[in-house]
Amino acid sequence: MKSESGMSYEEAVKVLGLKRGETVDNYQRAFEEVRKHMQRLRDEADTAEKRANYELELARFEEALVVAERHQPKKKKIVAGLFVGLLLVGLVGGGVVLGPKFLERQDKLRAAEARLPEAAEAVDLRNWGVAEKIYEDILKLKPKSQEALEGLKTVEIEQEVERRMQVRFALGNVQSHIDKREWDEAEEQMKKVLAMEPDDEQLKAFAESMKENRRLDEIASLSEGIEQARIEEQWEVLVAKTEELAKVDPENPRLPEFEKEVAEAKLILLGYRQEADEIYEKALALDNGEFSLEALNLLREAQRLAPSEKAAALYEKMSSYVQTLAVPDDVPTLAEALEQARSGDKVILSEGKYSESLLVPAGVSIEGVKGKTILETSSDEGSVLVVSGKGAPARLVGLTIRHSGVSNADERFPVVLIQGAQAVLENCEVSYGAGHGVAVIDGARCEITSTEIKGCGWDGVAVTGEGSEAILQESRCTANLHHGLDAWDGARVWVQRSRFQDNGLTGIFLTSSGKECRVESSSIERNREVGIVASSGVHALVNGNLISGNMLGGVFAQDKGTKLTVTSNTIEKNGEVGLVVTKDVLLEKEEDNSAQENDGRQKWLNADLTQVETKPRSEEILKALPVD
Repeated sequence: MKSESGMSYEEAVKVLGLKRGETVDNYQRAFEEVRKHMQRLRDEADTAEKRANYELELARFEEALVVAERHQPKKKKIVAGLFVGLLLVGLVGGGVVLGPKFLERQDKLRAAEARLPEAAEAVDLRNWGVAEKIYEDILKLKPKSQEALEGLKTVEIEQEVERRMQVRFALGNVQSHIDKREWDEAEEQMKKVLAMEPDDEQLKAFAESMKENRRLDEIASLSEGIEQARIEEQWEVLVAKTEELAKVDPENPRLPEFEKEVAEAKLILLGYRQEADEIYEKALALDNGEFSLEALNLLREAQRLAPSEKAAALYEKMSSYVQTLAVPDDVPTLAEALEQARSGDKVILSEGKYSESLLVPAGVSIEGVKGKTILETSSDEGSVLVVSGKGAPARLVGLTIRHSGVSNADERFPVVLIQGAQAVLENCEVSYGAGHGVAVIDGARCEITSTEIKGCGWDGVAVTGEGSEAILQESRCTANLHHGLDAWDGARVWVQRSRFQDNGLTGIFLTSSGKECRVESSSIERNREVGIVASSGVHALVNGNLISGNMLGGVFAQDKGTKLTVTSNTIEKNGEVGLVVTKDVLLEKEEDNSAQENDGRQKWLNADLTQVETKPRSEEILKALPVD
């Protein structure tokens, strides 16, 4: 039989810890102590959940007493003291032999409660893995813990929020790189987004946009490359880039124009090949088994015009007539090789870095592997190479020649010094000089071909002294702190098909009184002052150049005795004035010059500067010039 609430006699005796047939009366004192204990647990509970649990246990206990008193027979009394202890151990917790289980459960509940602050701290620190593990441990101690379940839900939500934030941040980086047209960087960021959110619609839009914009950039780059190749007369590059443009953008409106130039370029290249063949035959006629600098120079010119295997083979053969010293195979150091070398001999350097400061004898060639053979000296120790003494030209080929360290001394060494001697720099890089990159002084003569001079503390190329001369062909002077090329005190220069860009002062600065200096078929761009300055009585011939984007003007000629011939130049997009020729300059010829899109006047000929504020430096004069 069950009570009205549904508890049976068998359940009641189990709750009270009695045996079947035992009477409740024998244990009244014990039951009273248990009742008081359970009431105390209820009243002292620190949470509503615990209080409710104890209230249920107490109600269950009271119901069990009622059911047992109603149904069980009378029995003899037993020792109450012992029973109280057993009942306290076995009753509270509801169920058969519940005493130890009740206490164990209370320990687990307390342990679970103790770990909640630790879990909350992990959430605050956004240590999601740690927080998740703690909440899972709490659920093992206290199944269905509301705090733990809510904590796990919070972790899940916050992780998703954080993931979305990471996706948005990465998409922002993608957008930033796309805006800057940094396609490779944008693609790397897109891979990160793809790993987190492969179906993101914005990512798909970025991918489509980037593909098209990248194509447009490639088209623009090819078009610019074709234009530059035309200016620099790099006909093979012009042909190759035009053919590539036809593949990428066959409907490009400028393609017919470029293809017409390609046809002309191919005719020019054919002429170069024919000329190269004629030069090759002359060199071949000089091959009598003995060293001939003339023949080697002819073969180099043939290779410059139209490279061929037969010219390369003959050059290799005739080079072998002289003594060839390989470093380190034949001689351990470059210094020892130069001590042994005589005029006409060749020193071959293997790949690697050579930390030496050396004197190069006249007529000796030093050849390395471009970009891989490096000659380096500390900027405060001296020049890396010094060519000095009369005789045949010393040749430096395929070398990277540079200073290491920084020098702020008033007097600084150039990287390469040509002093009263002849030298040829071919296919080299001269960089990071404390002073000038290449200094040509005391009547020296230097031919610089296919060489880049960059990042030097003073001028890229400095030519000074009566009789000093420099010839630059297909070379670059870039990002030097002072002028790209500077000629003064009786020096002469001849520039052909070369570039002077991003120098800290003037691209080309010519101040050699009474000396003829030529600048032809070259690009002078983005220098911080003027593109070309001619002053102090120099005789300057400026023909067929692109002079663009210089901050303080294109061409500036001044001073009595200065002569200027300026023809067939494109002078555009310069700050201040395009072409300025002061009234005391003898302007021998000015024709076919295109001056446009310069910030101020396009041309100012016969200029009178007496009405403007004059300052020591040409760029400060230009700042005071009126504009149209």
